[in-house]
Amino acid sequence: MFTLSAFKSIVQDDPFNSNATHIFASSQSSVSFLRRYYDATTQQVFPYLTAVIDVKDGTVQGIAWDDACIFCKLSRCLPNTYDFVGNITTREDISQPTDGCYIS
Repeated sequence: MFTLSAFKSIVQDDPFNSNATHIFASSQSSVSFLRRYYDATTQQVFPYLTAVIDVKDGTVQGIAWDDACIFCKLSRCLPNTYDFVGNITTREDISQPTDGCYIS
């Protein structure tokens, strides 16, 4: 379970020595794109991270992120999906939701 102390460890202690913390999901041989969780430069946290795993007959077909912008006003909805090289992706590029809500 994710706790407040774990959150503080990521955003205050900077254990990864990075300006941003990203996550991805994987299952069987499928891997999602990256979603940013925390951006140290802008002090933005993207807390709504729900991976949708598509399974057919027990085999994972793919992993996509849900549309996290349903949790906030449009003004707090930003592009928040990256490839593993670090490039921002678009819905048109990857045929799935790419935006996320931030809090600061």
